[in-house]
Amino acid sequence: MQIKIGDIISSQIEIKDLKQKDVALALNISYSTFNNYVCNVRLPDIETTLKICKYLDIDLCKTYNINPTTELLLNKQEAKLIRLFRTVDSKFQSKLMEVIQNLINTLYEK
Repeated sequence: MQIKIGDIISSQIEIKDLKQKDVALALNISYSTFNNYVCNVRLPDIETTLKICKYLDIDLCKTYNINPTTELLLNKQEAKLIRLFRTVDSKFQSKLMEVIQNLINTLYEK
């Protein structure tokens, strides 16, 4: 499965809880052009790709599978879960991890 730049841009926008129009405006790209990138209708040129990646903190090596430790692309639910997780302090994060692990263990006991 080939990962497309638009999917990565979309995932990062979701993780950062941004709007496409706001990112396009910040990068001085028309909304329709930016939306075409996000929807994988068009590919941005290298300069635009660099600008988008810098703004959204996207690692180009991971984007183009140059690094063998590339992480999986997050779907919208996973991105939302991570965004919510990051809103709480570390003590609550630890407790939440415990609860989730216990819930998984309970649900999948054999």
